[in-house]
Amino acid sequence: MGRVFRPTYTVPLKPTHTIVTRDGARYAVVKGRECPIIVGRDGSDRVQVESENYAVEYMDAAGRQVRKGAGRDKKAAQQVLAKLERDVERVRSGLAQPSDELGSRPLEMLLDEYLAVVAAKGGGAGHLALGRQRLEDTLAGCGWVLWRDVTADGFTSWCGRRKVSAATKNGYRRYAVGFVSWLAERMAVVSPLGGKKVPRWKESDRKRSTYALSDAEFSALVASAAGSRPRRRGEFAGESRACFYLTAAYTGFRAGELAALTRKAFHLTGPAPTVILAGKHTKNGADAVQPIPPDVAARLTAWLKTAPATGPVWPGKWCANRKQAEWLATDLKRAGLPTHDAHGRRINFHGLRRRYITTVIEAGASARDAMQLARHSDPKLTLQVYAATKDAAGFADLMGRLPKVR
Repeated sequence: MGRVFRPTYTVPLKPTHTIVTRDGARYAVVKGRECPIIVGRDGSDRVQVESENYAVEYMDAAGRQVRKGAGRDKKAAQQVLAKLERDVERVRSGLAQPSDELGSRPLEMLLDEYLAVVAAKGGGAGHLALGRQRLEDTLAGCGWVLWRDVTADGFTSWCGRRKVSAATKNGYRRYAVGFVSWLAERMAVVSPLGGKKVPRWKESDRKRSTYALSDAEFSALVASAAGSRPRRRGEFAGESRACFYLTAAYTGFRAGELAALTRKAFHLTGPAPTVILAGKHTKNGADAVQPIPPDVAARLTAWLKTAPATGPVWPGKWCANRKQAEWLATDLKRAGLPTHDAHGRRINFHGLRRRYITTVIEAGASARDAMQLARHSDPKLTLQVYAATKDAAGFADLMGRLPKVR
């Protein structure tokens, strides 16, 4: 049950206040009323004054306690409380939407508030930029101007018609559901996109369909890259591109992480050479310390003498423009290698990361070690998604090592 009451506030006790003592308690006369004198947090005397205006307090549809001003007339305040409680019951039963001021504000104007909340929770600049772009696309495409325009059917119909991948559609879905849920929580209502109201689009498992190059194929790719020449200004080629592939395949770094590597990231002397990348550049936000084989370290040491002394060793906007996919296709063609294997699995740049994880496991790494080197939080992702699977012929050597029948 809600209540109607006059809220209180405190003011400093002034010398001009008339003080009255009654039953051992002190009161100050404010506007003809006797108000109790209390001790403030700082130890000073303060006067507790009752407001001339009424307020109402009630539980909203989300179960939160809400307080609102209701004017000077007590009877009118009681009517306000009754109406608010009826609205709550209608919202809980799904019969009505709330009469809240947020419902009359344009959704586009609320984007900044929502993205500020996301930023406060640790959302990065890239995440925020992508979120703004996708939410603006959603509002325009679905024709959502006010809260009453938001419907699950409208979003599903608009997003389903878009000629983009299922993964991209699900990305739009995540941002839309997040924004609408945030607003619904503020309005103390049920989100129209909540639960299973907006279905997920089925994604093909792109990581499973990526082919990990064999040792011979990878060697051919590196040799092909070493013999390449830059075709455009700013494009790195030759030994720089060969070492680019080597670093990717022997550290498991993703394209965006490779783009952040500087000379200081390479610690190649000593018995345990490593490549180190600060957490601000990694996908999981943790510092990455990736050990590499001595022969790879030796080749990288020789090449680093010619790499840029400051800034990224592979500079430019190649990652943002996805140039690595173009270079890989060119080098595969020059090496005489197909872009798909016999099973239809494609060879792409992310396949170098899959090759790294596969070779680490085949070299005898435990599930725990493989997960750590892959920088995964779940061994299932490492073993079931990234590690390459074998056909029957690939198990021939293993079958030969099984105990013989006696």
